[in-house]
Amino acid sequence: MLKACCAASAAYVDRLLMPLMRVLQRMARDHVAPTPDAAIADLLIMAIDLLKARVPVMQVDTRKTFIGTILVGLIEKTTDAKVMRAIIRLVEEWVKWRGTSGAGGSGSAAAGVGTAPSLREKSILLVKLMQYVEKRFPDDLELNGHFLDIVNYVYRLQFRPHSTSKCRRSSTLSQYIQFGD
Repeated sequence: MLKACCAASAAYVDRLLMPLMRVLQRMARDHVAPTPDAAIADLLIMAIDLLKARVPVMQVDTRKTFIGTILVGLIEKTTDAKVMRAIIRLVEEWVKWRGTSGAGGSGSAAAGVGTAPSLREKSILLVKLMQYVEKRFPDDLELNGHFLDIVNYVYRLQFRPHSTSKCRRSSTLSQYIQFGD
């Protein structure tokens, strides 16, 4: 029902943001438990899809929880390829998003309307994906290929002339990849 309401008005979920975040945290914890329920993965993916569009209007602490705790935790611990695919699609959308980045890569500014996740947040997710996709899913060529397409996209940005902000974005990612967290 929430998904149907959000289809008409994406801002509808803002009223339920905190309860939905608590439910998402609980689902993520249950999903990485030793005996996860198969239905949790689908609900987890749906909740992530509902919240991904609301990252620009999230409070800083809520945003850190969503990206730094929930998504990073799932990347590190999930054994479900479907969940990892959903996270990779989410990161791809954010990396390829053409709008203005509100925090300018520092992550210190409060998230305002119309901003994507900061460069730092995207870089953290990409580095975590780099560390865990191939390790956890070595036989899933489609999943690995999709992630490598994103990495290729980021590195191609570096070589486009007349695009200094894009060059800075890819060089910052290069620094995170070389030196880790």
